[in-house]
Parts: sequence; C-alpha cells; structure tokens
Amino acid sequence: MAPSNYLTATQTIALVAKHEIALAQVLQDHQERYEQRNDQVKAWVCVDHTIPNDKCFKGPLRGMIIGVKDIISMSHPARIL
Repeated sequence: MAPSNYLTATQTIALVAKHEIALAQVLQDHQERYEQRNDQVKAWVCVDHTIPNDKCFKGPLRGMIIGVKDIISMSHPARIL
C-alpha cells in the first residue's frame, strides 16, 4: 500500500474505520511529507507534531487530516490558543 498521504480522504477514512491503518501512521506519513516539502512550499507556520490517543477520535470523519490556512497578511504572527 502507498503511504497514507497519497490516499484520498475517502480511502483514508475507510481504512481507519476498518482498522487497516492506524491514525498514528496517517499522522506520521503526513508529517514526513510536510517536512520534505515545507522548505520549498513554505505553507506551514506551525505544525503540531503531537500524536493524539487513537481513542480520542470518533465519528464519520475519523482519520481525516486537515490544514487550516488563511490568506490574511499580518504584521504579527497569530496567537495559538
């Protein structure tokens, strides 16, 4: 199987639901890809490298990875709450 960061969201959610791939593996695959590309793309200011407990996530979007990006120019970095 290809690394999970090359799967569609639908494929990832299905594999996580069937316990064929762990959430920790999905997060690790995506974080490795971010690290490979971010020097060139410069898309991320802050990435949380914490691997949460697999039992924390429930529901139909379990296994989804999202990135939140704004297009607002700011003179000071946003506060992380």
